[in-house]
Amino acid sequence: MIMPLISYGQYSDTIPKPNKRITKPTYVKLLLKPKKAKIPAKIGLKNKYKTKLIAQNAIQHLIEELHNQAYLNARLDSITFIKDTLKAYIFTGEVFKWKNLDKGNLPKRIVNHVGFKEKFYKNKYFLHKTISKLQNRILTYSENHGYPYAQIRLDSITINKRLVSAKLQYDKGPLIILDTLRLRGKAKIKRKFLAKYLRLKEGDVYSQQKVKNAEQLLRQLPYVKVVKPPQTEFRAKKAFVNLFLRKRKANQVNLLVGILPNEREPNTIDWMGEFDLLLQNMFGSGKNLTAKWLRPEPQSQTINLSYTHPLLFNSYLDLQTNFNLLREDTSFVNINFGGNLSYNLSNGDKLSVSFNSRSSRVLNNSIFQNITRLPDTLDISFVSYGIGYKLSKLDDALFPTKGNLVNLSLEVGQKNIQRNPELSEDFYENIPLNTTQFVYKLSWQHYLPINQKSVVYWQLNTGTMVNDQLLTNELFRLGGINNLRGHNQNVFLASSFAIINLEYRILFDENSFLFVFYDQSWLQQKTINFFGEDTPLGFGMGLNFPTQAGIFNIVYALGQTKDLPISFNRSKIHFGFISRF
Repeated sequence: MIMPLISYGQYSDTIPKPNKRITKPTYVKLLLKPKKAKIPAKIGLKNKYKTKLIAQNAIQHLIEELHNQAYLNARLDSITFIKDTLKAYIFTGEVFKWKNLDKGNLPKRIVNHVGFKEKFYKNKYFLHKTISKLQNRILTYSENHGYPYAQIRLDSITINKRLVSAKLQYDKGPLIILDTLRLRGKAKIKRKFLAKYLRLKEGDVYSQQKVKNAEQLLRQLPYVKVVKPPQTEFRAKKAFVNLFLRKRKANQVNLLVGILPNEREPNTIDWMGEFDLLLQNMFGSGKNLTAKWLRPEPQSQTINLSYTHPLLFNSYLDLQTNFNLLREDTSFVNINFGGNLSYNLSNGDKLSVSFNSRSSRVLNNSIFQNITRLPDTLDISFVSYGIGYKLSKLDDALFPTKGNLVNLSLEVGQKNIQRNPELSEDFYENIPLNTTQFVYKLSWQHYLPINQKSVVYWQLNTGTMVNDQLLTNELFRLGGINNLRGHNQNVFLASSFAIINLEYRILFDENSFLFVFYDQSWLQQKTINFFGEDTPLGFGMGLNFPTQAGIFNIVYALGQTKDLPISFNRSKIHFGFISRF
């Protein structure tokens, strides 16, 4: 083993003391006769090295660090090697400082953007990293504003008694204009749509940051596969950006059937069904259409329709319209119509505003017979306005294995409880019929790769309604394959909830994996007549695997509530089939 013995020459009284990590003094002896430095050199010196070459490299690194910390005259005077000890004498010299740094010919717009001020360089240490950061900020601004060949250097350098004076010399180079996007691959998508979506329009000045952002933005599109990062070619003061994309089957038809015990008729089974149709990138312009039908239980059904029109009127706004219908057996029907307008930020996130009009109508007035107080189910209407934010940092929109997806929304509006002629007017006394209601919702998905063949996935869903006159027919409906497995679809009603889904996935290929899961929830139901809490959970395992016709999945789940213990007789088996085209 080579043990370095580093001695510092006594040429200066301002010599930095290295950050030494010595646990056994017998291995190395450091002669630190001069005073402690004003600027410490943060260098970790080991007490022994495997070879002489490694020890010499450590000494060279020390010299470089001294240069970086304003000891410009630092040098190695001599070095000797005796037995297993390397002895080096280092001359540090004295620290150099700025006298002044002039902006030179640096344009005013860049001076303001990078925050350059001459006072920051008066009587300050001449640190290489400070100059390097300033130069990098100038070059970054230039390459994002049409000048990727810009250069910056120090000019007219003078040194007097270790005081440095200089000025900046800026050469912007030729102005580069973005010409066209070149699609390399068989992705069927309009170039005009991509240019707007990626903010890489023909005729704009070249921006290196926009090209870097393009890869992340493309990964948020489920109907294309990014083969490799975008590449830029420069020719005749023009930039040509090459996008390497492959078409992906993202349109899909989903069929899900669940077999579960019939809790209304013991010793019999019931079924739930779900059908989804998703059409993406219609006409090659990113338009999406979604249709969903759900039968959570007999005589109940849900219909959801949604249409998204991206980059409305050649702007950065996406328009989405929604229609939802919920029929709860013969009790009531809820109808919701709304839309939101989302602004696409340059980093791929979205900021949105929304409008929703909800109504609920009682279908069977016979439920009001022989009651002595205002019931929990009434005719209501709710008109709300909201804001939302979506953060999307997934490595793949269709089959993610890394990253985060966050959706946050807040709605506020006026709720109107409508009088029912079947009910006595006395029931409505001391009950405000028009009130302000708030609705908060948060969804956070996270994918953490363990290795190439396994991923940990977790999702947090929370929501709450804030109003003193909440009714049963307006509460959140939870449970089932989409959020709380091991329980019937939409079996739980909640005014506030938090659900965390945890999965460990063993990957076989892009869309095939085996997984085990655990779902835990906290539910609170608060209405004008009832208050209750529960913490249902579910766990089990599942399998997704591809076939020639599509992707088949099966999930086996068990559930528990405070009133119902875990029982294999109430286990749930969900079969699903996804056909992509």
